[in-house]
This record gives sequence, C-alpha cells and structure tokens, in this order.
Amino acid sequence: MATFSHVNATVQRLELAVEGAAAGSAVEVLEPTAMHPLYSLTRGDWVKAGELRPGERLQTQNGPAQVVSLTATPGAQRVFNFEVEGEHEYLVGGVGVRSHNTCPRKGPTPPDAPRTLEDSLKRTPGQKMRDGEAAVKQQTGLEKNTTTYTDEAGKPRVPDFVEEIGPNGKPSKIVESKNVKSQGYSDQLRAYEEMARNSGDPSRKVEIRMRSENHPEGKTKVAPSLQKAFDDVDNPLTPVYSIDY
Repeated sequence: MATFSHVNATVQRLELAVEGAAAGSAVEVLEPTAMHPLYSLTRGDWVKAGELRPGERLQTQNGPAQVVSLTATPGAQRVFNFEVEGEHEYLVGGVGVRSHNTCPRKGPTPPDAPRTLEDSLKRTPGQKMRDGEAAVKQQTGLEKNTTTYTDEAGKPRVPDFVEEIGPNGKPSKIVESKNVKSQGYSDQLRAYEEMARNSGDPSRKVEIRMRSENHPEGKTKVAPSLQKAFDDVDNPLTPVYSIDY
C-alpha cells in the first residue's frame, strides 16, 4: 500500500450518524474529496462523495450509517490518498466507512486490465469505474474533474470530465464514463443534459462513454428511453462506445 498527498480545493465535510446508536453517541465526520467514491447502500453502488444526499445510507464495518449533512469546505486543502493492492478498497474513519481508491492510470492499457470475461467478472464495481475513467482519460487527454457544480434542482454534481465551461458558468462540454453492462436515462444524465442546455454554449455536448464491442463483457446495452434521447438531434447527450476494458 502506498500513500500520496496532494492539494485539492473540493473537500467535503461529511457528517454521518450510525443507525441504531443513541442520539449523538456515534456521529462520524469525514472530509473526503468531492470525487472520492463511498459505497451507498441506498443506491447499491459507489457514489462520489460530492453527490451524496442527506438521508442516504452508507456501508460501514458496523452496519449502515446515514448522511446527516454534506458541506463543501472552501479553499485549498491537503488531502491523502491510498493506492491499495488487490481490491483497491479500504475503510475510513472511526466507524469504518467503505471507501474506494481512484488513483488514475496513465499510458497504454494497463497490464492488469481484464482480458477475458472471467477476468472482468472478478472485478468490483469500483474497479470497473476506475478502469472506465482511466480509459476515457487516455482517449481524450482530459484531466479528471474535481469541481462540484450545482444542477438545476440544487443538487451537487461532479462530472467525470469537463472539457469546456459555457458563458453562463456551467459545463457546456462534459465527458462521463459509464463502464457498465446497461445504462438507463438516469437522474444524473438528465442533470448533465440540463447543465449543458443552460450553459449558454450552442455547441454544448455531453459525451457518454460506454463499453465497446471489444469489452470482455460486451457492448453496453442502452435503455429505450436513453436511446430516444441519443436519437434526438437537439439533445446534447451523445453516445460513444470506446471503453475496451
């Protein structure tokens, strides 16, 4: 295991309450970066810390913990990240919140990338998320986004990659990695769609980068509602099937 330190301006103050504990007796405060994934029992998936919502339940070593509040900490903050061998998961805080390492890969396809269906099926959702983001970074040359934006409903959002900001201060060109078997027309994608529409940039675009036919588990299957959005020439959502591992 290796430890890395860097300065990040999007640290979140995350207050959690362990379910079943006496009031105030098991409150945990974490300060993850907005892009750092924690495991949400509510969604059954890894969720970026900046996109968590009050009331959401996170997985800990002692049972569920509920998000009480989430507040962005202004100014540059020094944070630490771990590169963990194996599953790339670890527990953080006194209550042991399930967390995931997201150190990006550089260069060509990494030697540990899944080459077969069996290899791919062994990887955790967090590993696959990291694989997809690394592939998109390599393909586009873009740096991973660490800025939190507020969507039209007032919810915090952290797009994977932001290529351009429009005249209205909102992302006008977003690239989102979806290294998944199937993808629906989720609230997240709808939020990014609206961000781009309201950016003030007529050339707005939201690229959804998904699995190609060369991926060990096959091409990402798109829900009919999302495919309809892709087919709409006025919709900024654009499919790109480019993730091979």
